[in-house]
Amino acid sequence: MSGDGFGRRRRPEANAEARELACKTVQAGGYGGRELVIRVNGAQTQWHEKDVRAVARSGAAALMLPKVESAVQINVLDGLMKSLGAPDGMDIWCLIETPIVPMDHRQVMH
Repeated sequence: MSGDGFGRRRRPEANAEARELACKTVQAGGYGGRELVIRVNGAQTQWHEKDVRAVARSGAAALMLPKVESAVQINVLDGLMKSLGAPDGMDIWCLIETPIVPMDHRQVMH
């Protein structure tokens, strides 16, 4: 598949399968010098920790966290990633999707 990015919606009951497929796809390579990023389910969901556990060891360059509203969420995720063995260079990409964040974006970005 060509392009700079692609995403796929999934049914909630397919989360485990989607998680495994995303990680295997990254590990298989074939994307040249592209930076590969995997989106996880939000911290408020039952799938979050399993997603982070899988992505932390996937070889992806970054983990994408949806619905970020505070720096606390980012700090908690960073600690979880470290405890699960994510490489030091793995980034967190934040999806700012709610109207509360643009008002206080500097707090989230620090």
